[in-house]
Amino acid sequence: MNKKGALLEKEVINMVISVIGIAILVLLAFKLYGIFIDDPELIFAEENLNEIMDIADGLENGQSASVLILNLKNWYLKGFTKNDISCNSVSCLCFCEGDPNCGGKSECTDFDYDIFVNEVYNEHINGFLSALVAGFSGGHTIDPVFQEHQSLKILEIPEEIFVAKAEDKVYILKSKDSLEVETVGDLGKIMKDYSGCICGDRCEEYGASIASVVESYKNIDLAFYNEINPLLIVAIMVTESNCEYDLISNNDTGLMQINSGVFCESKYGLPTNLRECQTKLIEDDELNINLAVGILYEKYDEYKNGIRQSQSYLSNYNNLQVDREKCIAKYPKYAGYYGIDAALRGYNGWGCSDKVSGYVEKINKIYNELNALNIDEKQKSS
Repeated sequence: MNKKGALLEKEVINMVISVIGIAILVLLAFKLYGIFIDDPELIFAEENLNEIMDIADGLENGQSASVLILNLKNWYLKGFTKNDISCNSVSCLCFCEGDPNCGGKSECTDFDYDIFVNEVYNEHINGFLSALVAGFSGGHTIDPVFQEHQSLKILEIPEEIFVAKAEDKVYILKSKDSLEVETVGDLGKIMKDYSGCICGDRCEEYGASIASVVESYKNIDLAFYNEINPLLIVAIMVTESNCEYDLISNNDTGLMQINSGVFCESKYGLPTNLRECQTKLIEDDELNINLAVGILYEKYDEYKNGIRQSQSYLSNYNNLQVDREKCIAKYPKYAGYYGIDAALRGYNGWGCSDKVSGYVEKINKIYNELNALNIDEKQKSS
């Protein structure tokens, strides 16, 4: 072999080695990139799902255990059956970011048995498990509400949930502690101290009425009770009337600006005569507040799963979907309202003007300001 041929062979070998080296570096770069772009929240979701699965797999019929959910505040835990979304097993369990219908970012795992998710207090679990211990052969049945595929919102982290097993089915239930409405101090004083609430010497009276009305929903709808709070009702009152009991704006009347043109009917405990009705709404603050929370509850029931899952939208009465989609196109955030935020939007109406589009955000801002006063007041008194 001549010298030129030897040099050429050496160059070819070096070139091959260089190409192999570059290929290895590219592969390594891709692996490192994959590590860094992994979504940490999806990793947390997967870890929490694995923890739930480990607990569920270890339960015998009639047993329950608690699980702490970590790092997923304001995510939803949702159960699905086979053929729902991309579920190919008997059941699937998913963590979904900000959407109880799992329309966005989510992480799921398959189960080879039925699994149901429900937002209920743990006293339901106690009665539930008592029935299990007594034995289903004795005539006990499971309330059908437990066998609906609902969603459970993680409000705080860590948040405790319960996993119970019966007849080879698994039920995931929310704990009582996580559902308790956060403690509010002297509501009347908080209202008096808040500059936007002009309640004068009526603050204590309003505060007592609000607390009483909110507490009544504990035995009506626990999911709704979980989402409301006396401070939230105050925030609505501030937004609507600045806590002025005798304010009338068009037909909107009193503390919560009840539309007297719509609600002045006997079924709401109000006179049908407009002037008499407005007088009653002004003079009876508890009635005004009670009716407002009732309206909010109706809107919660209608819109809690989002505007596009509401009965009014799905029925498409009077071609409503077209109007709603126009609003959503103008204000995309409308499509992202769920739970109490969707109820607040419904309370004020799904208007498509800049004047009303910030209603939900305004109430949440006032709520946070009121809660800051609440925390400050509790710290001073402790």
